[in-house]
This record gives sequence, structure tokens and C-alpha cells, in this order.
Amino acid sequence: MYICLNYSAMEQERSKSNHLISSTPTHFSRSITESINWNSRLIGLIGPRGVGKTTMLLQAVKQLHGFDPKAIYLSLNDIGFANNSLHSIVGKFYSMGGERIFIDDVHKHPQWSEHIKTVYETYPNLQIVFAGSSTIDMLKHYANLSQRATIYHVNNLSFREYLISQGVITLKPLSLSEIAKNHIDISRSIPSDVKILPLFDKYLTQGAYPLRVSSVEEVRQSIERFIIGTIEEDMLNIEGYDSRNSFKLKQLMGHFLQNAPFKPNLVSISNRANLHRNTLIGYLFHMEKAKLINLLYPSGSAISILQKPEQVYMANPNMSVLLGGNRTNRNALLQTFAVNQLLNNHELRLSKYDAIEVDGELLLGFETIKRVPKKLRENPNTLTLVDGIEVGSDKRIPVWMLGMLY
Repeated sequence: MYICLNYSAMEQERSKSNHLISSTPTHFSRSITESINWNSRLIGLIGPRGVGKTTMLLQAVKQLHGFDPKAIYLSLNDIGFANNSLHSIVGKFYSMGGERIFIDDVHKHPQWSEHIKTVYETYPNLQIVFAGSSTIDMLKHYANLSQRATIYHVNNLSFREYLISQGVITLKPLSLSEIAKNHIDISRSIPSDVKILPLFDKYLTQGAYPLRVSSVEEVRQSIERFIIGTIEEDMLNIEGYDSRNSFKLKQLMGHFLQNAPFKPNLVSISNRANLHRNTLIGYLFHMEKAKLINLLYPSGSAISILQKPEQVYMANPNMSVLLGGNRTNRNALLQTFAVNQLLNNHELRLSKYDAIEVDGELLLGFETIKRVPKKLRENPNTLTLVDGIEVGSDKRIPVWMLGMLY
């Protein structure tokens, strides 16, 4: 049973909204905000925990409306909404002259997509922006809103965004083809006082999340909370999921953190976690959707929930370094970084050379201590990503430059 929201309750929400808006910094904003059409009637932001969706909503309110009462930020994770339907909340806001509502943590509300659909149809003059962190739940409800909402997927910070957020240098995003053709000129255009390699190492350790913390230990604890929250809450949205398996998923994550990237031996992992092989493959599929891991499949293969992945990677390099202790295996860390940055705009597979295949065309090899294998190096479609250099040559590109893709 839902309780009607009265005007004083709405004023309390207004006060909360104004307080959050006033304390929201605007010196840095995610690049994806520039591609969002804020005039659309229904906008959705989907992404894992910690990537800055709440800040994006608050910055949008602040920059588009300020403290205008016609716009408001609401979080459905607030305890005051536990006994109120989303429809009643929005209805009260609309009756008070509201025109645009920014709704955070929508996945915390039962049947949220049905409620948003109803609100969208009931109030044709109302603009709605919503965000949620339960990627699995959000994608499950996507079909219910796909014909009405414009959905934007928010990923972790790129290396380029990290540099901007730290006030180091502002660089424009580049396509992979631009990088391949012009990487030498791009590298030389960066001022000499910008020490790109130490900054890249710091990004690999702690730069993937727009966190308001400074110490490495605080970043580590934050990432650990994101992972645990995803396993204990978001995975519950998998159809037929047994909540008693949460501990097994934590065991799997521990195994992945210590070994990724690696080719999964499904029999061995199934026995280790005491899970049926098909259950394990399904969990891997959904762990990728939840942005805990990334999976690459063999070149030429289709992706399905029961398709065995060829390679397992952690979702981003910060996970590997801070939770996996993967500091010494530089090649593995750089592969994790490359997959993370490329998946934002590209389709990836694993080629027969164990190289990363991009959009069925390019092959990427990695040069750290050892050189790329000769057969791969001599392939005309190969780009070699080289560690430890600021400026490349010909088809040898500094690996950090993949961080300019978004």
C-alpha cells in the first residue's frame, strides 16, 4: 500500500535537491554529456556503480536549471520513497508546476520501468531523465522503454577524461583510425611539461573512476564496495538466480582478479565453484553485463548466453592493480586497459594469433618486454601497441593513446 505524498514532503525533497545541486562541482563533466540531447522527453543513463551518473544528473540540473522549481533531482533510494509510488511522486511534482524531473537510482523502485512508462504517457509535457546502476536490471527493462527513451551507456573514465579531471590537459576524443594515421603528430602536440607516462601509470592504478577521494586505499575500498554491491544486489535480477550463490560469485571474482586475463577452463572453474557448466557460463555472461568483467570470444563467433568465452579480463585496470595485485604482469594490465577503452565504441574478438581483433578488421599486438610475434607483426592489418614510449613510429603506437578514444 502506497502513501500519498503531501506538499510538505515535496518541499523536503526540494530542499534536498537544492542542497545537492549547490554542492555539486562543475569543473569537470563526463564527455558523454555533450552527446546527450537534453531536450528529449525521456532520457535514460545506464552504467555500473561509481562511474558518475549521479553527478551527471546533478550537473545537468545545475547547468540547465539552477534552482528553478520547475526542475528537481530525486533519488528513489531515499527512505521517504519506500511507501510512495513513482507515479504519485511525479504527479505531485507536476501539479506544483514541475516541468523536468531527474530521477536517480530508479532500479531501487519496484517495477520502475512500468511506472516510468505510465508517467511518460500521463504527463505529455513533462521531461524525464532517469539513471540506475543495476545494469542487469536496467537492460532487462530496456525493451519496455526502448521505443520511448533515448538510452545512454556510461562507462568508466577514459585516460583522456582522467587527464581533464586532474586539470592536466584538455584533449579532444579521437577515433581509432585517427590514432592509427596521426599518432606521431598527436603525441608531439602534447606539451613537454606533461609527463604522459607517469600519468598513464597513475591512471592504470586509480584513475578509472571519478571519485572524490585521494588515497589509493580509499580508491581500493570504493572499488571493492562497487563489486560487492553488484554481486549482492544487482545479480539478484538474473532470472532463476539463487541468492545463495552470491558467495560463489565472490569466489569467482577472487579467482578472476588473481588470474585475468586468462583462457577459462570451464571444467576446472565449475568444479572449483561447485557450479554446473551452463550455470557458470550464464554467470560469466551476466557478470560482463554488470561490468565486473569483460569477455572476448573467438574471431568469427556469435555471442550468446551459452557461448564459451575465449578470454576473461577484469572490467578495468584499477580492479586488476588494486584488488588483484596484478602489478608485475604489465602485458596483462595493458591488455585489460585496451579492451576496456575499445569496448566503448568497438566490437572485439580474439584472433588466431591471440591478438585483439577490432571490428573484424584491425589486429592489435602488445609490445612490453617481448616483441610482437613475427607472423602478427608482418600482418598488414596489425597495429602494435607499445608500452613505455611517448611517441611511436609507423604502426608502432604508444599504448596510452587508446585512452583518447572517448
